[in-house]
Amino acid sequence: MEQYLINDLKVPREQILSLRNQVATRANIIAALKGLRDDHRIQKCDPILIYYAGHGGEIVSEWGETIQALVPVDYRTGKTSPIPDSTVVALINVIANKHGNNVVSGDPTSRLTKLDLTLTQTVIIDCCHSRPRTRGGGRPGETIVRGCELSADDVPQDLDAHIRRDSPDTNPRGMSSGGSSVRTVFRSHVLLAACSAGEPALEDKKGQDSRGRFTTALLELFRSVPPDLITYTGVLDRIPRIDE
Repeated sequence: MEQYLINDLKVPREQILSLRNQVATRANIIAALKGLRDDHRIQKCDPILIYYAGHGGEIVSEWGETIQALVPVDYRTGKTSPIPDSTVVALINVIANKHGNNVVSGDPTSRLTKLDLTLTQTVIIDCCHSRPRTRGGGRPGETIVRGCELSADDVPQDLDAHIRRDSPDTNPRGMSSGGSSVRTVFRSHVLLAACSAGEPALEDKKGQDSRGRFTTALLELFRSVPPDLITYTGVLDRIPRIDE
């Protein structure tokens, strides 16, 4: 995705913040989203793309709520929590409140223009919340489900309460796609998700590299159709088939 932004869309490198591997800690991911809120270079209604590729998880909390979460590299049960959907959406809402939001009518036929896809914020999530499983024995050519098994104790009820307080209208459904569509329109952003609830997001290992099937298919589409000539609905209609 980063190479697509730089080489195809000519986005300046200094406008891209990339957290990879051991740098993608819980604290760094949250700090990066807060940094978008506080970045003085971002003008009103400038396009913002937030992209996450990695592992996700789902738990039923001790109070009976189903919670989906991103799993940072330093996640450890009892030590470092995952990042629940309510935290992610609260951070996204604060960015939209600060820098503006073009999602007024919630029109899913709005055109994608360059990086902003005509909207202030586009969120791409290439992970799932299914239980992890691997096919291929850990060798190149294996297929991995981008899910992680979490414990109910990982997300206490007061986790990130200070972040959610900054965004009282947070809707925790905003990080997941509840239907069969990979495209969902919210007040603050449009979400392109690798899968719906209960479906797997797959990753293929090739040599030393791993590539998410959803990201691979999405980039194949974006490189075949200029982003200013496709709609969000068009993404759903034209993205190459992703087989399990």
